Amino acid sequence: MRRRAVAVALAGWLCGAAGAAPYDGRQHDVLELGGRTETVAEIVQQEWNGLRTIVSNGTLRVTKRYHVRGGLTEIGPGATFAVGPDARLATGAGDALARTIRLAPGAELRFEQVDWGMDHTRLFVAPGASWQADVRRLSLDGAQRDNVWDIAGRAVLVRGIKVAGGAWGHRLAVTLRSGGELLLGGPVSTNGTKNCRLEVVLEGGRLGLFWDAALAPGLVRVAPGAEVEVWVGQGVDFDPRTIEVPSDAKLKVKRGVRDFKVRLPPRYPLRVRYDRAGRSYWIDADSSKGLLAGMGVRHPNPDVESPVRYETVTTQDTLVRRRFPAGRGPWQVEVRLKDKRGGVTRQTVTVARPGKTVAKPAPNETVLVGQCAYGPALELARDVIEQDLCNLYVGWSSVRQTLPETWTNAPDATAWAKVVKERPLWSMSIYSGDGKELQRQADAAYGGRYLGNNIGEYASVMYQGRKECGIPMALDLAAARDAFVNRYCGRAAFGWQANFPWMFSTCGAALSCYELQGGIDFICNEQWAIGAQNVAHTSAEARGAARKWGPEYWCAWNAHEWQTTGLPYRTPQKYDSCLAGFLQEYVFGTSIIVLESGAQGKQAWKYTSDAPDQPAGERAAEGYDGYVARHYREVTKRFYDWVKANPRAPGTPETKIAMALGHLDGYLGENGRFTVWSQHDRAERDAKRWKYGPPEHTQAMLEDIFFPRPKDLVAPYHNRWLAGTPFGQADVMQIDDESTLADLRRYELLVFGGWNTMTPHVKDVLERYVTRGGTLVMSRPELTTRIDRDFIDYTDRDLLPLFGKLPPEGAPGAFVETRHGRGRLFLFTARTFPAATAAGRQAYRELVRRLAGEVRQTVALEPSETGETDAICYAVYGRTVYFLNMDTVRARTFGYRCAGRVVRLTLQPCEIRTVEL
Repeated sequence: MRRRAVAVALAGWLCGAAGAAPYDGRQHDVLELGGRTETVAEIVQQEWNGLRTIVSNGTLRVTKRYHVRGGLTEIGPGATFAVGPDARLATGAGDALARTIRLAPGAELRFEQVDWGMDHTRLFVAPGASWQADVRRLSLDGAQRDNVWDIAGRAVLVRGIKVAGGAWGHRLAVTLRSGGELLLGGPVSTNGTKNCRLEVVLEGGRLGLFWDAALAPGLVRVAPGAEVEVWVGQGVDFDPRTIEVPSDAKLKVKRGVRDFKVRLPPRYPLRVRYDRAGRSYWIDADSSKGLLAGMGVRHPNPDVESPVRYETVTTQDTLVRRRFPAGRGPWQVEVRLKDKRGGVTRQTVTVARPGKTVAKPAPNETVLVGQCAYGPALELARDVIEQDLCNLYVGWSSVRQTLPETWTNAPDATAWAKVVKERPLWSMSIYSGDGKELQRQADAAYGGRYLGNNIGEYASVMYQGRKECGIPMALDLAAARDAFVNRYCGRAAFGWQANFPWMFSTCGAALSCYELQGGIDFICNEQWAIGAQNVAHTSAEARGAARKWGPEYWCAWNAHEWQTTGLPYRTPQKYDSCLAGFLQEYVFGTSIIVLESGAQGKQAWKYTSDAPDQPAGERAAEGYDGYVARHYREVTKRFYDWVKANPRAPGTPETKIAMALGHLDGYLGENGRFTVWSQHDRAERDAKRWKYGPPEHTQAMLEDIFFPRPKDLVAPYHNRWLAGTPFGQADVMQIDDESTLADLRRYELLVFGGWNTMTPHVKDVLERYVTRGGTLVMSRPELTTRIDRDFIDYTDRDLLPLFGKLPPEGAPGAFVETRHGRGRLFLFTARTFPAATAAGRQAYRELVRRLAGEVRQTVALEPSETGETDAICYAVYGRTVYFLNMDTVRARTFGYRCAGRVVRLTLQPCEIRTVEL
């Protein structure tokens, strides 16, 4: 009658356990399960010396928490008691008496990926009983000290016996009896403190070592007179000297064991890597790629200000990369691995930001002006040194041509070598595979100012065609982003970072945020090129990326001679535009500014005329002493002389406006018929969605608002490159599922234009940004959760509205304004992007310009109906303001407002002026 009554009571609390109060051990004695498997969320025993718990005739599983004090837990013959996976386990907690866990012959106890806080616990495994335990963390808690594991049956400890904590002088004694078997898949060790004692005594039986088993010396010993077998699995490095063996005992070792005759849980080795800037960590299970169908990672939220402490990301890949939160760590990351048969294994890894991270090559205000040398380049080396042409000498394909040791044909080589070291000059390479000895020579020659290598146009796959790009082409947006960032860029980062002190990358696209995210040290955008044509926009994107991912340091690689083919060589606009670009990069805060080609002669001569209307057949190459090379060297020296005479103010410019690059957006920085994320297979089947369309057209429209390019700045030629900043400095800021509120704190206005896939993380960051005083502009399709780029046939069910409110669909150009906390949200309510209709374009431009004009700038340009200010670039550094006329052919007069007064200023073509407030 007693057993039946308890079984009925058990059924009652099992049914309500998930939502009810924890089960109290006072309610039971014997749990007769009637051959069934029963599951309960928690068993929590409240009494100090609780009554016994006997599990018989079936399986009892606890999924969340098993917390018991003193008394007995007994598992009867043929019964199974399982805790986990991912449950918290506490035994003997705070009790004056021991908690005894006893396994009868034929019983089974399973701990599945648990954290075990053990205090005064005695565990007995009888002959014929089995205990299989995956204990992620074992700590000896509470005030009691004596813990015993007595193993006469079989115990499989898949992570070994690694005691991670103990502060009260605890002791754990593990005894393996004759006929018993103890199998260890991990180390036997302690946390290294005197407060935690571990002793494993082998009185007989078999000790099996598999996977990562390792025995710390002094913790395992054989009892006097005992005979013990040690079975060593393949690949396990076992040293018998780590086990203490008395003279009258015997230790028999069998190596290379394949089968321990036990069903072990799947094991998928995980590797953890970090980029050396300390931005992200990578967790990969690539060694098990053929076995796995995907993985999920529960990781700390990178935004430490968010109320959501942990987030989960899932993927069908076997590699996950996530951003570190603020601080050093360590943090626990839980990995859920799904095999191709549907099984799930959970593992935990510890991540921590590297103690030493890559530093800036120099302070931001130390502007390095570079010339690139091709081949022996003795003439260029002479002019760099004797004419003080620049302070950074770059070697194409190798740093060798920048070394004094190679200038053996120069009569003044010794004097040059002295200047190189003392001036000072810096050195670096691009597209280099230089070995350590050559790098050591460069560092010695330049007095420790060798910067390393620029790996070049590694990320150009973002705008290449089907044949050139060589990346998977049938991915969704999330998979395409992950493939590019986590694998493609990550492969470059980890492949190069051990070879060079600093690693730079150049790409003709304004998407450096993804390269930094993927582990590149510093970005060096290829200005003037492809998607980087707008020098101002590309500089703003590099700055925003550097500010988000750190360190706040960025560079510019000026492919001016190659990319301005529309400007003839023998025109002033050719070289004046180059100077204006240099000066604008300086104003934007760029710290390394390199001229790619032109200083030694023409390289793009087949594509660029010498004079207006010159036939292609009459164009010819030109050498070092020709018109082109002399003018490029002259313009670079003019800029460098200005830099020397005008050291830039410390820090980086004031920026109160941000142009958002939305989550999973791949906008290159230039409108056109590009394929999104180079997904050419998708674009072939669905060009309306996967070729650039309304999302990119709207982003291009936003670019032209903040960085307008008046057509006449290089008149009579068409300007594609030079832009003003009529609303002051604005960053291009990546908003994604790793953004934080700290990334946005400096901006009063944040405007979306192109694609955005909304996630709970992005929603949370944007809502807190608005609530704390920010002004946010978005459009209805930017609320979508879709990753298939369907901005045509989506429905309201696909949207994740901010603040839980989705306004009714409106006409093109219609928007609603709502206030939340101290901030405002402006949402265009039409179902398509603003650029898709004339009404949308007009309303979008008017609203963004109005809001940008309302931002409280330290210095603001007076509005001009004639567009005069569209040619003016300016930036505020504390009390210093730089004004630059981007027009290469005519002066510009404008007004600026500061501290309540308006000042008129006239700047000549390409003139830069410094004003102290």
